[in-house]
Amino acid sequence: MLQALETLLQTDLQQALGERAALTVGAVAPAPQAGKAAVWLNAASLDTDPGDDPGRVGRGSAHLLRSQTLTPIAKQPGNFALPAGQTVVDVQAPPGRLLNAADHYTQDGATLRFLTPPPSPVLARLRGERARGYVERMPARGELLLSAWAENGPAAAALLGDALGSVLARLSEIDVVELVTPGAGPLAMRLYRPAAWLARLENSSVRLGNRDWLVAAAHIGLRGEIELALAIGTPEPTSLIERIEATAQVVPARQPD
Repeated sequence: MLQALETLLQTDLQQALGERAALTVGAVAPAPQAGKAAVWLNAASLDTDPGDDPGRVGRGSAHLLRSQTLTPIAKQPGNFALPAGQTVVDVQAPPGRLLNAADHYTQDGATLRFLTPPPSPVLARLRGERARGYVERMPARGELLLSAWAENGPAAAALLGDALGSVLARLSEIDVVELVTPGAGPLAMRLYRPAAWLARLENSSVRLGNRDWLVAAAHIGLRGEIELALAIGTPEPTSLIERIEATAQVVPARQPD
């Protein structure tokens, strides 16, 4: 799940570093080679905070969800075809940037219409039939670990500065991160409006083989809101009262004695 955060940042980091350093993402620390610096990104943790009473977290009704990249209708760059029976929950264009329905698009039956052609690709979250399960939101806090490994301190500091700037810039432009994309299973999970800040800087050295590497590290704080949607099949059948019938009976008035 947290790999989605690493994947989101990987391309920007690679562009910022160029050929100066090898990039490693994930939980396993890099093994730098002589003459080649390294930068490591690890999405270390993301904790939810339901408060003192988890039972008080608000839960809504569940629907079958799917995520789909939309293709514009031929010769209509502002119109996109939708699958039948689906309602648009939200739209990202480009992915990660949520568009405001009132300002950017409307759903007209099986067509999504934009006031002006949106930047591509266009990613829509679609809602289908009701399902058993629930949707809930709760605050979340986490941490990203970012470190630069080089043969001397100034080189490590320069690499860390470029990498840190890249990570903070990308997270400042993102409205939502899909941690578990809907459609592949019963679970969908996303992080809304992540906010990142520099929490701590560290310097250290690590000896690998017969060489000492200088390591400049940054702990990046992260907060946002987790939405978890669980859809586990069709809902239980419910009875529906279609009409109420009443009968009246006239009772003869009682004669006085």
